Amino acid sequence: MKVLLIKPNNLADHIQPSLGHGYLATQIRANHDVVIHDCIKDNTSIEQINKIVARHNPDIIGIQCYTFDTPKVYRMFETIKKAFPDKITVVGGAHISSIPIEFFNQFQPYVDYAFNSEAEIGFSKFLAALERGDKTFPGIEGLIWRKNGQMVSNLPAFVQDLDKLGFPAWDLMSPASYVSVGMTRSELLALKRQAFLSFHFNPKIFLTNLLAIKSFRHFKFFLRRFYHWILMRPAATTA
Repeated sequence: MKVLLIKPNNLADHIQPSLGHGYLATQIRANHDVVIHDCIKDNTSIEQINKIVARHNPDIIGIQCYTFDTPKVYRMFETIKKAFPDKITVVGGAHISSIPIEFFNQFQPYVDYAFNSEAEIGFSKFLAALERGDKTFPGIEGLIWRKNGQMVSNLPAFVQDLDKLGFPAWDLMSPASYVSVGMTRSELLALKRQAFLSFHFNPKIFLTNLLAIKSFRHFKFFLRRFYHWILMRPAATTA
């Protein structure tokens, strides 16, 4: 099967490969074709996501979701499912793992399946079951699915020996593409400074952080967090 794993676009002060997707791809790539698409790195909007789906033509589309991403991820699934109703859609990540059944309902009717907690064990079994044409999935760890119209949340499994996971599929994420070729340390730090300040001085983010201050100690921490990046001079980044 062809699997497209998507990291959604959001307001982030850093851009880095998704280790979760990398490890997940490692577990399934021996038997399936896998593509990882980072919407943050490639600045892919919701309106552009169907072009990515059409380009890769996957059987399965999995999107990572943190709570912060929920409205945007919902719209992504809605956009995809309306254009490609036959594609199997799956959501995973911290948001769905916190209260699995309730949050799975949030993504209806545009998400077919979800994974609670780690999917490195259960996802490969899930793909194999789909290839066999199975309609029920009682033994697949962490899978959230429907049985006779009712939501079922299988118990998750956790990897005890992390060495068994192998390394993330770096070749599918191309870490070098996250930094411009030939970028100096000074340029990289300047870029990071710009990203940090753009994120944290967003009015909504800044106000949220400010309102969260409950003590003078917390206030000092707040100021210290910004001190280095605000006062950084180009000369200070060279070394």
